[in-house]
Amino acid sequence: MKMKRQHRWKKRTVQEQKEIAFRWMGRVFWIVFPVIGAAAIASTCLGTPDNRLFSAIDSDMCVPAFREKIDRNLSAQMPFRDFLVSAVTDSISAAGGKQVGDVYLANDRLLERPESLDEDALSETASQLNLFYATYQIPMMVAAVPSAGEFYAADLLEGISYPSQLPEIDTFYGNINSAVRKIDIYHVLFTGTDDYIYNRTDPRWTGYGAYCVYRNMIRKMGFAPISYDQYSVTHAKKLSR
Repeated sequence: MKMKRQHRWKKRTVQEQKEIAFRWMGRVFWIVFPVIGAAAIASTCLGTPDNRLFSAIDSDMCVPAFREKIDRNLSAQMPFRDFLVSAVTDSISAAGGKQVGDVYLANDRLLERPESLDEDALSETASQLNLFYATYQIPMMVAAVPSAGEFYAADLLEGISYPSQLPEIDTFYGNINSAVRKIDIYHVLFTGTDDYIYNRTDPRWTGYGAYCVYRNMIRKMGFAPISYDQYSVTHAKKLSR
C-alpha cells in the first residue's frame, strides 16, 4: 500500500503536488499557529524589562511599535513560512494576479509600490552633513540614490498614482550647505534603466548600477574612471540566521 501511494504521488503534476501540500500545510498551520503565536507574544511582552507588555502600552506612542514587533515576531516564527509565501505567490501568479501585498509582479521584476521618503529623516541627515562640514571643513560630495520603484513603477502600476522621490531629493539637496557638492545621479540612473542597474527582486541597485554612478562622480572630481571590465565581482556567502 505504501509503494502504491508513492507511485500515485509521483504521477501527479507539480501543480497538483503543490496544491495537496498546501492543503496539508494549511491544516498543520492552524494547529501549530496558536502555540507559536502565544509563545511569540509572551517572548515579546516578557522577554526583557524594556519590552514588557505593561511598559509597552503605558504610552499611546509605544503601542504601534509594540504591535509592529509582534507582527515581525509572528511572521518570522511562522511554521513553513517560505513554503506558504511561495505557494500563495504561485497561486496568485497562475490566476493572472499582479500584486501580492505591496509587491507587484511582472514578467522580469518584482517591485514594491513607491512611497514618499521620510522628510524628517532627510532633514536630520542634511543637518548631520552640515554639522560634519562645519566641523571639519573638508571637501564633501553627496549623492541621493532613489529606489527601483522610482524608475520602473510606471511600467507596472497602470492607472495607479504614486509619489515621485525626485521633489523630496531636491528638497534634501536644498537643505545641505551650498559648499557641499551635490551629484545629480537621478538622471544618470534614469538614462540607464534598460541596463541591469537595479536588482529584479530587490529595490536596491546592482553592482553595475553603482558603477554607473561612480563613473559619473569620479569624472566630476577630475579623475578618469576605471573601466568596468577591470573589476572582478565576488559574492559573499549567505550568513546563517
